[in-house]
Amino acid sequence: MVLYADVYFLVNAAMDAFSLVIAAKFLRIKASPARIFGGAAIGGAWSVAAILLDGKIPSALSATLGALISAVIVAAAFGISRDLRRFVSSWAMFVAAGALLGGFMTFVYTQLNALISGGGVETYDSGGTERLVFTIAAVICALASGVCARIVAARSGARGVRVSFTFGDAVVSFDALADSGNLLREPLSGRPVIVVSLAAADAIPELASLAEGDAASIRGALRNRVRVLPTARASYAAAGSPDGASRSAAATATAAARLAFIPDAVKINGAERSAVILPEKTPKGHYGGYDGCVPTSLL
Repeated sequence: MVLYADVYFLVNAAMDAFSLVIAAKFLRIKASPARIFGGAAIGGAWSVAAILLDGKIPSALSATLGALISAVIVAAAFGISRDLRRFVSSWAMFVAAGALLGGFMTFVYTQLNALISGGGVETYDSGGTERLVFTIAAVICALASGVCARIVAARSGARGVRVSFTFGDAVVSFDALADSGNLLREPLSGRPVIVVSLAAADAIPELASLAEGDAASIRGALRNRVRVLPTARASYAAAGSPDGASRSAAATATAAARLAFIPDAVKINGAERSAVILPEKTPKGHYGGYDGCVPTSLL
């Protein structure tokens, strides 16, 4: 059988791209198309290299390199997370999706080849028929991947919303998880509390003092907007997130009270709302792939 590098590269790169999309949807990881395609290109290049190295290196070394390359693909597509459990979950989901999708792609490709060739199974060639079969099979797998991703996202029960708030001339916008487990309220006004990762609110550097709980260093207009949440520090394990064991987001407390503030304006999906903002020292994507957590009472 003759294998053409360009076709083999495209087949495997497409499979890796579809697998990354499924993994991202399942784990609610935000990844740009450029990063997805970048990771897929690495996978396609490795597939060609693996064929060229076949028989020239020990099989154990080949398997080890394959596992390492798959980890590189995930890192390229989703970024390198400091949370080892999150990274391993992403890698495992990518591998599992690839295995399932690979079997489906092989089945579709074989059946189309048999249908077009009148019952026989053609091997790779450089003709237009081969490329047509690949294109049709890729489209079918892409549609199947999209359907699978939507089903997974719908069953996860998570809902993302777009949040923006302003303070002075600064505007902060981020995607947040709408979570019924967020029951925090500012005690004086009773306003619901929106939690945001400090990394997503870097347009307002002063918020770092709130996240640190350092009220003494807060100056200017922000000082008059500070509100104390005596409930204790809230840490959310978002629903179904790789770093959360619970299926529903739940707040766990430590001893210290938290410092929040009242912004000039808050909008959720474009609709104005009244809420208090609580910056937390968490990385982007900490809340199940989102940068914050919004109580469902605000929706």
